Amino acid sequence: MDLSIDASNLLLGGGLKHLQCLLGNIRTDFFSRVIVYGPVKILEHLPHSSLIEPREISVKHSSLVNRFWWQTSELGRRLHADKGVLFK
Repeated sequence: MDLSIDASNLLLGGGLKHLQCLLGNIRTDFFSRVIVYGPVKILEHLPHSSLIEPREISVKHSSLVNRFWWQTSELGRRLHADKGVLFK
């Protein structure tokens, strides 16, 4: 099963640390792929693993309105294409 994670709202700090710990302990016997959507400033701090696929979302999603659009419109399209489960 594939897992998709929306990290578009994360800032450097506690949320990033939580995501790093989660990804560092992911069970490879349960997930075949973990896709993480987020800005490059978050993705560059993720653990390196063949299981993790970082996918950059544009810097333009940094405003509240643009993040809302991303989460209600674009994210759904990408999840449908990835055929995975969302962790948000």
